[in-house]
Amino acid sequence: MNLALQKTELLASDGLATRIIRRKAKSMLAWGGLWATDQEDLEQELALAVVSRLPEFDRSRSRLSTFVYSTVQSAAANVVHRRRAAKRNRGKSPLSLDLQRGQPGQRPLTLAHCTTQRDLDRRTGTETPNPLDRASTKQDVANVLAVLPLKDASTCRDVMAGRRRKLPPKVIETLRLLL
Repeated sequence: MNLALQKTELLASDGLATRIIRRKAKSMLAWGGLWATDQEDLEQELALAVVSRLPEFDRSRSRLSTFVYSTVQSAAANVVHRRRAAKRNRGKSPLSLDLQRGQPGQRPLTLAHCTTQRDLDRRTGTETPNPLDRASTKQDVANVLAVLPLKDASTCRDVMAGRRRKLPPKVIETLRLLL
């Protein structure tokens, strides 16, 4: 009997993969951006990932449950990444401001030359903020930092100063509750 077929039968008879896949699909719905009607599609995508990677499974290296769990986790992360990317770009690639466009018979211009200076500054991150907006934002940040526990406020200040790249999940959760 084919080894891959034996492994597929093992997965089907155990029900372990099905339980892991269903649990993961349900938790993905809670992340946001996914609908309850997507659950069946998610389960199918995750199951396909497990079945397609099944020939790589080696019982001497790990247990079946570990293999299924790690495969489902990886596939779920890929699904979320693809969906967020599609949502963000709507399937379109961003255009470079250096891209040249023009009418036939005329000298082509870069997209940077076809937009206002203010819009160009905003898109390239060189826009000088309005002093009133800046003061308002500074006050909002100060108000939030004032109510955070001292350690969390210190972590936020480190991120703002560039001494730290990312906020810990606990601090993010606290900020979500405050905002």
